[in-house]
Amino acid sequence: MRKIILSASIPIAMATLAMSAGTANAGGIVIDDIQRGTKQPNAIAECAAGPGATCQIGQGKTIGSTISGETGVDFGTLNASLGGSYQETYTVTNNCTSPPLQRGQVWVMFPRGDFVFFHDAAGQKGTAFLPTGVFCEVHSDW
Repeated sequence: MRKIILSASIPIAMATLAMSAGTANAGGIVIDDIQRGTKQPNAIAECAAGPGATCQIGQGKTIGSTISGETGVDFGTLNASLGGSYQETYTVTNNCTSPPLQRGQVWVMFPRGDFVFFHDAAGQKGTAFLPTGVFCEVHSDW
């Protein structure tokens, strides 16, 4: 049963992307590309611990969507163009616990989401980062 659900969901997602890419919609937006699961380079939180100890970055951090360009497109229009599956802000609902850290290491939380390239009917280009979660990793503090 589980294999059927999993294998059916992949073609549906790909068909949705194929139909939305390069096709104008009611909002006059054309989605040119979507890079899913992109890690944003700006950390939203970090923690440190003594050698061999762990630390946690807690829930409650909020990440907002960002839209850039000269199109004047707002979140609602862009979200509708993408099927309405995104939230304007994403709130972290779980903790991110580090592995045992070494001297000079920190545990860092980054936003993760979908990076969207689009243009409007006038040819004005825009980009958007739509958060879908977070990603934590060890970095050197030196």
